[in-house]
Amino acid sequence: MSKHGRWTEDCLQTAVAAVKDGSSVRSAAAASGIPRKTLADYVKRGTDSKRSPGPPTVFSARDEDELVDASFGCRRLDFL
Repeated sequence: MSKHGRWTEDCLQTAVAAVKDGSSVRSAAAASGIPRKTLADYVKRGTDSKRSPGPPTVFSARDEDELVDASFGCRRLDFL
């Protein structure tokens, strides 16, 4: 089973703060359960948030779901 993103934002903030206070990335990662490389990346970027990088989304989740449903509906009718 993958450990991808199984840690909380609170754990991330605590681990980043520990590194900034002088703790090693390895020990902070082990104590928080965050993969070492992941924690090192967050420390290097200077962020302590799990929010994904990049521009904000154009559609809301609801709008996107409706668009997907409509496109599948068109596909079923051979419009696409």
